[in-house]
Amino acid sequence: MKSITTLDAWRFIESILPGDLPKNEDLRANLFSDYQKRPAVLHNESYDRQFWKEIRPKEEEKYAFRFRYYAALYNQQDLTETLRNFFNSKEAIINQVYTKYYSYAFDVNELGEYVEGSLFIPHLQLILADIERQGIIGYSDFSKRYNEYYQILEEDAIKTFKNGLNEECFVEFHNKFSTFFSTLAKEYTVKKATVKIFAIKKPKENSKEITEDVMPEFNSFFLDDLYKIGNQPNRTLQQFIEGVDLKVDINENRASIEEMLQPKNLPNGRWPSFVQHRLSLMQQVAVNQVLNGKNAISSVNGPPGTGKTTLLKDIFADLIVQRAQKMAAYSNPMESFSTYATVKIGDKELKSVMLAPEIAAFSMVVASCNNGAVENISKDLPKKAEVSRSLKTEPTTKYEKWDTVYANEAEDVNFFSNTASIILGGEESWGLFSAAFGKSTNIKKVVNSLFGNKDKNQESIFKELNAPLPKNAWHEAVDEFHTLLATVEMRKVQLQQYVETMQHYQQIVEDVSRMKERQQKLYQELIDLEQKAEKHKQILELLKEQERATKKPGFFAKLMGKQTEEQQKILQKIATKANELE
Repeated sequence: MKSITTLDAWRFIESILPGDLPKNEDLRANLFSDYQKRPAVLHNESYDRQFWKEIRPKEEEKYAFRFRYYAALYNQQDLTETLRNFFNSKEAIINQVYTKYYSYAFDVNELGEYVEGSLFIPHLQLILADIERQGIIGYSDFSKRYNEYYQILEEDAIKTFKNGLNEECFVEFHNKFSTFFSTLAKEYTVKKATVKIFAIKKPKENSKEITEDVMPEFNSFFLDDLYKIGNQPNRTLQQFIEGVDLKVDINENRASIEEMLQPKNLPNGRWPSFVQHRLSLMQQVAVNQVLNGKNAISSVNGPPGTGKTTLLKDIFADLIVQRAQKMAAYSNPMESFSTYATVKIGDKELKSVMLAPEIAAFSMVVASCNNGAVENISKDLPKKAEVSRSLKTEPTTKYEKWDTVYANEAEDVNFFSNTASIILGGEESWGLFSAAFGKSTNIKKVVNSLFGNKDKNQESIFKELNAPLPKNAWHEAVDEFHTLLATVEMRKVQLQQYVETMQHYQQIVEDVSRMKERQQKLYQELIDLEQKAEKHKQILELLKEQERATKKPGFFAKLMGKQTEEQQKILQKIATKANELE
């Protein structure tokens, strides 16, 4: 029940993201034919104003303008009041906010034509429609309804704006929008819009380069998946939402730390770096737990600078080794691809291929709500400085012999380094290990880099891929990998045997120590028993003497009422000895 309630709340939060208006900025003067600097964002504009006729680019062969209309604007305060009323919230509002939001947006090109697929509608508008018309949010079919309504309006936008944009056709479209979605815009504000001007670089003729495009608007990336889940979260998601009991607190359990650090739990791969830069004890515990644990989700927490990214590199490295193990099973690397579609363009037949699932399973995505942090990781990993540092900059250590071998090896690493260097803006790279995506500008930069840079005499990655390989190159690489992997695994087995031998030896030492303690205790007990036995023996002697001293007295002794002098001496001796035994 907790999971379902949380999922509903999560869906609601993701669904009520409003349409934020763009921030004000200026477009440089040299973009325009009249050489006048203009603001990129214009407010309170009429739909009858034809920007595409007023504003022309200076270099029409290089640039074109696109105009995005943010329609049906309303105040944040109106949204706040609507949601408060829905949830019966009576708390006082301290500061009222009147930030403007839009209900939907669409683009018009340099000819005043609607750009197909540019319509964007925040999910919030369907939430508001449910609240207004049903008094309840229909989560069960929300995603399906949104997609159906959106498709209807997209087709209607194409039809309504086929002859260009003006106020009359906009009002017609807005009325159609209002049949499916809801807006908090006041009637007198509907006929005014905020407009943003985008300058788009046109592609060169016969160029394969993907040019800078207009950044689209987005709804929550999570929402479709959240609706697919429905009210039946799997075990992993349920544990993520509800949490699980901490079975072992390793901070208070040395045995758990020692078990996780066993050589058998060490990864076969390690991020290339000097020995002295290896992971700390607790970093290695975290890496081993992530790679050997049975949980689908692992969490590593820590403030900045505590080595989270560093341990992440070692996880990456082991996943690369695991993927290589799968790849090494192929007699030919092309076997890892399969054709799933064929497209014929003119005389050419182009194939779309899919990477084998057992290889694709090792794909890695670094994601974060902090785009800068993700970019830093993705951009830093391929840099040569991340794997190859000059020994001259490193302090002399007892590992210098091994570090020298490693440093020389790292200098020769070349995994499509040329392409990776282009992506990094010319910075020296060891290989195409990762790249920053996310933003469309990043994606296009990566894609364009694959084609090289003729101006800088940088070849495309496709030329490298098509270059012939030496005979048996694949089999030699596989054999070398298997040899290295077997060496690493053998060393791990040897280390594990050594650890287990040492543990057995330690157990024996502890057993011997316990036996010695037991022996000493038994010896002391024996001494105590002997002393007791001696005392008992002496007591027995005393009792015997007492018996002799207390023999029945004669007639005259009884008559006189006295014991013999000898009996008195014996009794006195017995009393003295008894005091000593006590």
